[in-house]
Amino acid sequence: MNLLGSYRHPNVYLDFGCYRDLLLFWKDHYLAKDKDCSGLERTSRIKFEEWKSIVEKLLDTDSSIATSLSHYIDDEDDEDDEFS
Repeated sequence: MNLLGSYRHPNVYLDFGCYRDLLLFWKDHYLAKDKDCSGLERTSRIKFEEWKSIVEKLLDTDSSIATSLSHYIDDEDDEDDEFS
C-alpha cells in the first residue's frame, strides 16, 4: 500500500484500508440480526443513527468525495497488501 492508502506522520501511521475493513466489520455486526446497539452508543457517546451516518460517509465508494476513505485508498495497492 502506498501513501494514497495510508497517512504517515513522524509519530503516527494510519492504514485507511484496515480502518475501512474495521468499519465494514462493525457495520455488519451491528446492523445484522437485530443487535442491541446501546453498548455502542454508551461507549462511543454517539447516537446510533449518527454513527450509521458517519460510517456511511466514510465507506462511500465514490473516491471523489474527500470524506470517503476511498478518496485516500489506492485499491490496486490495497489488493496487494498481505493483510487484505
